[in-house]
Amino acid sequence: MRSRILLVEDDLRARALLEEFLVRHGLSVISLGSGEQVAEVISRECVSLVLLDLMLPGEDGVSICKRLRASGAKVPVIM
Repeated sequence: MRSRILLVEDDLRARALLEEFLVRHGLSVISLGSGEQVAEVISRECVSLVLLDLMLPGEDGVSICKRLRASGAKVPVIM
């Protein structure tokens, strides 16, 4: 089973480049353009790592990370 990465990046071009790079290196990627669905994805998918943009529209990356930790999610996060 391939590792699954949750990529949260609002810049469409940067998200596409990162996703392409990760897929080329054998990883499965779930891409989001904002943090609104992060908790939902984490609850229903087996995610090995979250790559989280710091400056997102609406809720920023730090707030999303704090919310994930408060919910008990143990997934590693890189910002």
